[in-house]
Amino acid sequence: IVFAKRSQYVVAPRVLSAALLSCALVFGSAVPVSGLAGTAIEATAVWPDKVGPGVLMLAPTGPVTGPEGFWTTPTAVTLVPERPGDIYYRFGAGPGAWTRCDGPVFVPEGKQVLSAVLVSAEGVPGEVVSTTVRSDFSVDPIVGAGASPAAVATYSAPLGGVKVRVRVRAQVGANVRRLGGKDRYDVSDALADTSFGSAGTIIIASGEKFPDALTAAGLAGCLKAPLLLVQHDRVPAQIMTRIKELGAKRVIVCGGPATVYPTVVAGLQRRGLKVERIGGADRYEVAANIAKRIASLTGGGGRVYLARGDLYPDALSLSPLAYAQRAPILLTPSRSLNASTRAQLSRGRYSSARVAGGAGSVSPGVLSTIRRYVPDTKRWGGKDRYEVAVNCAVNAVAQGSNSWSFVGLAKGTVYSDALCGGVAAGNQGGVILLTAPEPLSRVTFDALTAHTGDVRACDVFGGPASITPKTYEQIRAVFR
Repeated sequence: IVFAKRSQYVVAPRVLSAALLSCALVFGSAVPVSGLAGTAIEATAVWPDKVGPGVLMLAPTGPVTGPEGFWTTPTAVTLVPERPGDIYYRFGAGPGAWTRCDGPVFVPEGKQVLSAVLVSAEGVPGEVVSTTVRSDFSVDPIVGAGASPAAVATYSAPLGGVKVRVRVRAQVGANVRRLGGKDRYDVSDALADTSFGSAGTIIIASGEKFPDALTAAGLAGCLKAPLLLVQHDRVPAQIMTRIKELGAKRVIVCGGPATVYPTVVAGLQRRGLKVERIGGADRYEVAANIAKRIASLTGGGGRVYLARGDLYPDALSLSPLAYAQRAPILLTPSRSLNASTRAQLSRGRYSSARVAGGAGSVSPGVLSTIRRYVPDTKRWGGKDRYEVAVNCAVNAVAQGSNSWSFVGLAKGTVYSDALCGGVAAGNQGGVILLTAPEPLSRVTFDALTAHTGDVRACDVFGGPASITPKTYEQIRAVFR
């Protein structure tokens, strides 16, 4: 391999004016830091006994004042040889060239892996030393030079005639933020503001009941439309302002006149908006009618999702998937298939069905009935709502419709803050997980920890009353 000259990083003028941070922390071990995959070496020569790591990594010490707990720029790591030889280093999970170290190593922005190896004058490399380095130029870290959001990658190259194989896990910075407000309408407004720059069509549903808002996710995906919440008899001022700022010309109201009054529709029309209502006698019929509207836009068929209709968590976990796949969410009682849902399954020509929730949410008998209409029917269950949400996310990523790049986190015991979260997450290609208010639910913690190298943004829905400051800090700590 031909080793390139040391990369020169272009740093903003405001950064150049600052002094380099002092170096004091010594990493003398060759064992990777927590969260990294093991480092493996393959050699064609006999390794000397007690080679050791060969490189000391002198990293900056505090103050750690970055917005996500990262080092502030400019940041430099000093690599010191423990014995004669040349040090080569690289950032990220590769593939990429090793660079000969001839001075302080300036850290690109973001969170990633720095690997270094000492090659003796005889061409014999020591062990590869890896550690996580992290540096911010802004509140939203980006992938640094050579870094990759891939969870694991392998890079092989000869060093002085000896083949060195390095397997590392990329640690890319994730921006964690809270989207709260004084009520669910504030959260709805914030989600539309942060997830959509503009929209010709807006989906509106009741903020006082959950079913219509959640089953509207697939329709929102068809139209690339945000979901906004209203009260039964009025449109909150911040919601009306958001509709105007998004530049919408059309509104689709999901829900019958008992959940969103005709006076709301009339008020929207007086604002010059074209209004369409998708209603029904109950939540099951509304969901079925939304499914018909989706079919009119997509041609029908494809995937259909089902969840219990009297509880919100399972339908919420499905909503980013429905948005991404432009697929309907149908609702069912726990122990019998509703007539409206049955009729839609019969005429929908669906190629596959996925049911969220364990046997306590959707009984085996209901699952068997669904399978009569859609033979390719599978359950995505779990022992509780938190595990169901994780399993829905894992399966969404496995099927290729969604990714771990964005994760929304919602309180698992109250629906109010999370109603619009599925649409926001789906618009960013991501998934939703649930947690108890305090502490962070274990299965959710495990899922976040397993995908720290994949998550680029994590939004926490709701204020401190929904997800406590302690739990919020637990979430932030996962990505540090």
